[in-house]
Amino acid sequence: MKFYSVYIGEECGLYWSVVWLEAIGSLKGEHSVAALENEINNKGIVLQYTYSEVINFFSTFSQVINVVILGDKDKIN
Repeated sequence: MKFYSVYIGEECGLYWSVVWLEAIGSLKGEHSVAALENEINNKGIVLQYTYSEVINFFSTFSQVINVVILGDKDKIN
């Protein structure tokens, strides 16, 4: 299973994978929060972001209820 991976800035050299998400809010575009939760929690997806994009991504939610984030020096592990 692939995970939703985000790269947080060149300076720290870590890749972050969101492996579980429960949130409330609305997303821009075609995705609903429920669809995104399904993709992360059941299907797994891989996307990469800079640190500021990660902050912007999580700020779109009204509330993040449960999130599990794992960091690794390898891009996909």
